[in-house]
Amino acid sequence: MANRLAIGELSVTGTFLSNSSVNGVYLGEIKVWPSCDLPPYFCNTNVDTSCVVDFSNYSRGFFDSYTPVSYTGGTTISSAANSYFFDFIVDEENDEMGYFFLERGALGEILPTVTLSGGQNYNAGDVVVILGSKIGGVDGIDDISITWSETNGLVFGGAWEECSNIVNFPAIDTSSGVNFRKAWAGCSNMESFPLLDTSSGTNFSEAWRWCSSLTSFPLIDTSSGTNFNEAWVSCYSLTSFPLLDTSSGTNFVFTWAGCSSLTSFPLLDTSSGTNFEYAWRGCSSLTSFPLLDTSSGTDFSLSWEGCSSLTSFPLLDTSSGTDFNSAWQACSALTSFPLLDTSSATSLRYAWFGCTSLTSFPLLDTSSTQDFYFSWYGCASLTSFPLLDTSSGTFFWYAWMNCTNLTSFPANMFDNCPANQFYLAWRNCALNATSVDNILVSLDVAGQTNGVVHIDEGTSSPPGAAGVAARSSLVSKGWSVYTN
Repeated sequence: MANRLAIGELSVTGTFLSNSSVNGVYLGEIKVWPSCDLPPYFCNTNVDTSCVVDFSNYSRGFFDSYTPVSYTGGTTISSAANSYFFDFIVDEENDEMGYFFLERGALGEILPTVTLSGGQNYNAGDVVVILGSKIGGVDGIDDISITWSETNGLVFGGAWEECSNIVNFPAIDTSSGVNFRKAWAGCSNMESFPLLDTSSGTNFSEAWRWCSSLTSFPLIDTSSGTNFNEAWVSCYSLTSFPLLDTSSGTNFVFTWAGCSSLTSFPLLDTSSGTNFEYAWRGCSSLTSFPLLDTSSGTDFSLSWEGCSSLTSFPLLDTSSGTDFNSAWQACSALTSFPLLDTSSATSLRYAWFGCTSLTSFPLLDTSSTQDFYFSWYGCASLTSFPLLDTSSGTFFWYAWMNCTNLTSFPANMFDNCPANQFYLAWRNCALNATSVDNILVSLDVAGQTNGVVHIDEGTSSPPGAAGVAARSSLVSKGWSVYTN
């Protein structure tokens, strides 16, 4: 589980005290440790003897060999004996820690500003980068200042990933953190999380994935966040969620999937969101859903799949949505459905699969929809169906199968439909003779050849005279037609 971390720029300035006699001075650090051992973070900002490094176990190599390093500002000291440079200290045996080590120069001289350019990657087992300083009078140094300048930004990616021993996380300084991807993923025993400063964070992908013991979450600053992919996936003990600022978020794939204890959800700003795939999948305790701004969303596949306690659904703006594959699959408590704008939808496969409590269905705009595979399978409470536009439809396998109380189906539904695949489309329904005739006559009018259609089993009636004639015509065009 090695993590690669890119640094930004580290600037070090200060002066030696005239009575300094040490040869090496610990200033700032890039600290590398096994991720499940929480860092001695406060060693970065306070005088703490426990932070002293025993260099006897470490090998030393010039950091210059890990280029790029540039020196600017301050007083330039040309004498080799009095030059200032960083060493990179690495525990080769355990591959655990890395320190920057500043060599002492002439007493009383001004330290140059040292810039470590961004983009350098480090691999040292399970690592995290923390930058800081010891302030004032430490090892003969006075007025030391270490400043982080964001280039690529501070990376906490994977820092404490799968650290199952963490129960309560400390309030460390994360104010410079930009990338929090997988930072606490898999901390399955972590029961509380502090109000960290995450205001610079842009990537929260998988940050708290599988933090399954968290019951609440703080109102952290996520206003700069763009990527929330899997951020809280499978945090199944969360019972509520704060009103975070997600206004910059574009990626909400799997964000709250599996948060099965959430009973309500806040009115977050999701106006920039384009991808909501799996976003609330398996939030099985949600009884209602807010009127979020989803106007920019294009992918809603499996977004609310398995939200089995939802009894109603809001009139969201889904006008940009193209993929609704399994969007409301197994929302078994929904009794009605709003007139959403599905005019751009190309796929409605599995969209309402298993919505067993739906008693009615709206006249959605399906003029662009090609894929109706399993769309209303098992909607056992539907008794009638609206006259949808199937003019773009190409695939209807299993579309209304096991709609066991569906008795009424409209005429002319398929007059302009290019599809010829209706395999098991109406198997195990309760269609009356008029509805069976409506389907067969419309398919015949469409004029497609070599197709297949099932309107059999269940309690559906045999076709009437009009249906029998249409069935014969279809068979003559190469169709396989199955009716009771």
